[in-house]
Amino acid sequence: MADYLIRKQTGYNTCCPDEENTVGYYTFKDSDNVEVYTRPSYESDTYNKVLDRKHELWKFKHSAILNLSSQEMNKKFGNIYTLEDIDFRIGPSIGLWGWEISHNKEEETTWIRVHEDENLWIPFEHYQYDSSDEEEEETNPQEDKVECWGCLHNEPNQMAHECCGYGI
Repeated sequence: MADYLIRKQTGYNTCCPDEENTVGYYTFKDSDNVEVYTRPSYESDTYNKVLDRKHELWKFKHSAILNLSSQEMNKKFGNIYTLEDIDFRIGPSIGLWGWEISHNKEEETTWIRVHEDENLWIPFEHYQYDSSDEEEEETNPQEDKVECWGCLHNEPNQMAHECCGYGI
């Protein structure tokens, strides 16, 4: 199983791109092991992650200035990845806005779409069960009535009984 997203606290300078359409702010639990899926399901295809060339070049150029080996640079600054053909970065300090939430009951996984325009889905840390995920059950009309113990008239729940004061 791939790694997942966790909630990230927004800071003073964190600017939300669209407050009405985002569903939260997230970061990676382990950016080296996270997978990005094409649909909200572990059975869907995954995108190919590649090391970000700009970040790798920056680490190479600055290793001599900082007097650190390449392994020490990787440990200190981590790896940043991109997805092939999509402008999207994955890294230990990168925050992501969620654009949609999907609950997969079969896999018991909550999925977050992390790109405004592309179908990039990453599993969330916890399965968030939502009762609205289930189809609404039809209610029995008899269940909407209660028995008035004072006058023994059956009336809908919302009606007041003038005789006994039930519902007033």
